[in-house]
Amino acid sequence: MSKRTRTLGLLGIITLCIVALVYVGLKGNVIYYYDVSEAVQKAESQGTDRFRIAGAVVNESVVTSGEVTKFKVTDGDSTVAVTHRGDPPQLFKDGAPVVAEGHWVKGNLGKTFDSDRIMIKHGNEYTPPAVEQDKKS
Repeated sequence: MSKRTRTLGLLGIITLCIVALVYVGLKGNVIYYYDVSEAVQKAESQGTDRFRIAGAVVNESVVTSGEVTKFKVTDGDSTVAVTHRGDPPQLFKDGAPVVAEGHWVKGNLGKTFDSDRIMIKHGNEYTPPAVEQDKKS
């Protein structure tokens, strides 16, 4: 076997190892994102795997008891009940566009979502509130 063949073989093995490590590392860290209708359609194949569900909080559906907040989220076509454990974000309220991270409740796929993280969707332009200040010069 020539020196060139051994070098190319070794480089091939190293490349395969790097690709395998990147694939395994990313596979465990990818969290899928679906709107409510897509999530309901994929509920059976998704099972109890983690993913993110996006929609708007249904008006007058928020009920908080201790560290558990229950609410419904909709995209206009489908509605899902969400049970969130932990404090919701400060901007969480009726009608707020949210992304909840968690999984379907086993035995209730496509109907009840168990969340441990809520993110509020908002625009990328921040306008500070107008504040009147006394002119003391």
